Amino acid sequence: MESLTHFAQGFQALGSESRLLVYITLLQHHPEGLNIKDLQAKVEIKASTLAHHLKVLVDAGFVQQQQRGKENFNYAITETLQTLCDNISCKCCEYTKR
Repeated sequence: MESLTHFAQGFQALGSESRLLVYITLLQHHPEGLNIKDLQAKVEIKASTLAHHLKVLVDAGFVQQQQRGKENFNYAITETLQTLCDNISCKCCEYTKR
């Protein structure tokens, strides 16, 4: 079973309003993804700030980046959020049974 630290790290990655906006925007464009320019236009975040938030989301496994030609595309990894929610739900059930 996943450790509480793992859950905390997942929620921490989504714990910023800006990162949550980026992730939700990518979920809305799943599975085709968005290039950096289009993503930046939709979330209205400075390029340097967006790069920081994307790095956090990539490191936490919520976003995948892939080069397509000359463009860098970003994709939401839906399984990460689903797994986090499923596992936290199981943990909550364990704690309420105690």
